[in-house]
Amino acid sequence: MGFLNAIRDFIVVFNYFCMAFTLLLNIIYVIQLFVSLFRVHRDYNKTFSDDFHSYVDSDNLLPISLIIPAFNEQENIVQNIRSLMKINYPMYEVIVVNDGSTDKTGELVINAFHMHKIETSIRYQIPTSEIEGVYYSKEYPKLLYVQKKNGGKSDALNAGINISRYPLFTCLDADSRVEKDALLRLSMEFIKDSRTVVAGGLVRIANGSKIVDGELKGFSMPKKLVERFQIVEYYRSFLMGRVFWSSTNSLLIRFGRFRAVPQADGY
Repeated sequence: MGFLNAIRDFIVVFNYFCMAFTLLLNIIYVIQLFVSLFRVHRDYNKTFSDDFHSYVDSDNLLPISLIIPAFNEQENIVQNIRSLMKINYPMYEVIVVNDGSTDKTGELVINAFHMHKIETSIRYQIPTSEIEGVYYSKEYPKLLYVQKKNGGKSDALNAGINISRYPLFTCLDADSRVEKDALLRLSMEFIKDSRTVVAGGLVRIANGSKIVDGELKGFSMPKKLVERFQIVEYYRSFLMGRVFWSSTNSLLIRFGRFRAVPQADGY
């Protein structure tokens, strides 16, 4: 009987622990929600109270290199590049790094944008897998296409950093899309505070989004319950959680899907 009583007491204590943990966790989430709402509302009004699009012609904006590592992305790569060509920013370059794809990723990019292989100098300040060729098109002067042997995502990013020309670089997954003013909003963070070492945007899933020619035209909640829970989880993690920890200077990691970083020594 004593052994059974001990098990029963353990189960009771464990249940109370689970209840207390769940209650505490939800209290933290509620606090994060209100702090994040206040921070987003304050910063948005402070930074963009005027027509921030007027900053597009400012000489103070930092030139940005947008690096896109790609591996077997033939389904979306051309449309995604076209959407990046429409970004509202005065001086930027798009560097697509094909990390040894085994599908038609490279062929599609070269044909769609009429690119030709060029001879160019490359700063090998960061060791990477062999770069087999760099391609350029006069019709799309902001676009560079890099063909290299497979070395992984970080290796592709480092190859893009070696080739990039500008002091600020942004990493973006090949299957992601950004809004037209995304680079403008990111660069403003470095102008507001010169101590900023990394800045990122809000990441959300495309379920329920209306995307036309690579541009986000509208958003509505998806019909499937699982997809709705995905949206809630993304907002909790990437908006509510990140903004809260950032406001307390406790953010330990910046997600890699879309972030801007000053030139450094690689990944």
